[in-house]
Amino acid sequence: MDSDKGSVTVELAIIFPIMIYILFLLIYIIILMYQEAYAKNVCDDAINKAGNWWTNTYKDYETGKVSIDNISHENVYANLYDMNENSKIQLVKEYIYNRLNSNTILKPSKFDMGKDINIKVANFIIYKKLYLNTNVTYELPVPKLIKIFNIRSDYTFELESSVLIKDYAGYINDINFMFYAYDEAKDKVDWVRKIHEALDSIKKKVFY
Repeated sequence: MDSDKGSVTVELAIIFPIMIYILFLLIYIIILMYQEAYAKNVCDDAINKAGNWWTNTYKDYETGKVSIDNISHENVYANLYDMNENSKIQLVKEYIYNRLNSNTILKPSKFDMGKDINIKVANFIIYKKLYLNTNVTYELPVPKLIKIFNIRSDYTFELESSVLIKDYAGYINDINFMFYAYDEAKDKVDWVRKIHEALDSIKKKVFY
């Protein structure tokens, strides 16, 4: 009888630490999965908001509500040259940074707004595209205890998102402006006049 109790005690001594290890590992994985999903959701939300707001900055970035005060400051030819591009990028970065540092189980242990959030704007003439790359590092609770189980105490997620910016009305407006500028310059600027004469000569040869 005593030998049976002894064998059970030995078995428990072996199995119990293994069960604790497995349970701890599952909790670790669940927390990391949640943090990755939350961070990805924040980044996707931020870039989608930016896509709708980029050429309509008279709207509030977060809510989409129209601000009458900002309509008069709208850059009409932003598709040709966006003088506010850097300030727009900064606003989106701040939104992501603030969201990832609030309303979450873990706060980032390593997360620099300037270095870890990168936004690029690609201009393809008829449309623009925003690219977002974010690196965020989380450290799990009780890092010293985690290291006992030979598990990394922190983990870095690299998140990527992108969105198309389509502003057909703006591009039509830009094309009209370019035609107007061309008509004004062809009689006043020497190199523009030469281009106009060359194009006119080609047109006559092709169509007449």
